[in-house]
Amino acid sequence: MSKNRNISLDILRIISMIMIISLHYLNHGQVLEKLDFGTLNYNISYFIKSLCIVAVNCYILISSYFLIDKNFNIKRIFKIGLEVIIYSILIYFILVITNVIDFNKVDLTKSIFPITTGSYWFVSSYIVFLFLSLFLNKLIKAINKREHQLLLIILFIFNSILSFVPGFSFMGVNSGYGVVWFVNLYLIAAYIKNNFKDWNIKNYLNYYFLGTILLMLSIYVLYFIKTILFNSQSLSEIYMVFNYNSPFVLFSSITLFCYFLSIKKDFSTNVKKLISFFATSTFSVYLIHDNSHVRSILWSDILNIGKYVNSNYIWIHFICSVLLVFILCILIDKIMKKTITSFIKKI
Repeated sequence: MSKNRNISLDILRIISMIMIISLHYLNHGQVLEKLDFGTLNYNISYFIKSLCIVAVNCYILISSYFLIDKNFNIKRIFKIGLEVIIYSILIYFILVITNVIDFNKVDLTKSIFPITTGSYWFVSSYIVFLFLSLFLNKLIKAINKREHQLLLIILFIFNSILSFVPGFSFMGVNSGYGVVWFVNLYLIAAYIKNNFKDWNIKNYLNYYFLGTILLMLSIYVLYFIKTILFNSQSLSEIYMVFNYNSPFVLFSSITLFCYFLSIKKDFSTNVKKLISFFATSTFSVYLIHDNSHVRSILWSDILNIGKYVNSNYIWIHFICSVLLVFILCILIDKIMKKTITSFIKKI
């Protein structure tokens, strides 16, 4: 365990990955699209989504927070890319050998080149983002506090406000699914790191829950506007509030990040080791459970979520499934680290 690890942010890293699995349960398991608007399970599902939608933003904020003061390291990017490729190829061949999927050249090519073929949207954007960090750090050092504030305000207006206005989405923010939004979060993390010690705010967690409640309320406000005022039956637009660049999602992400950043608790050595044990494998949890081939069978075939969507037992199934996926992926990664990928550390 590295002595320089921030245990509080490691806890957030773990929570964020559990949140991501939860979102995948709801989205890839088609829970959200199968529930009728306003039902009990619908409200619970969207409350969970409101709580968890901050996960990717928080993950990038954590990464950015540590990258800001570090020198650019091409070897680190190479190791991440190599880990992604190893997992992608290994998973593909295991599934082919066990006859879970059929072999074909297109899937083989995508497995060998998962980053350039976009098999993992997050990884493809993250790799570019890491390269850009070199220049972003130079920018951060070159501007003063007032200029930094102005830059964030401009980005907020164009990326979080105007991106929801038809005809104004011209900056490529893509609902927060991409490198443009990651850069936005990097600059936010830099501002927080440079100024956090001067803030006298103690109720960050309350603000996070406030953002969660506002997300839930916004669904019903937009539903009322769409159906009552405009007599429209198309509801897809109301869920834009869950975009990663949504003002409410951004607000919740920043406040949750700041809450864990503000934790000064001195954890025992054993607790630190346990937290580090899980935190160091969170990225691999994503690579395993959200592999395009695994995803297609995990939620529908193995966990059979469709059977429980309208059941009274869905939330028991949800909790058990999310924890099971998280723990199994952690164990798989620990075995991998001890065997196949151990040579990466020697590079």
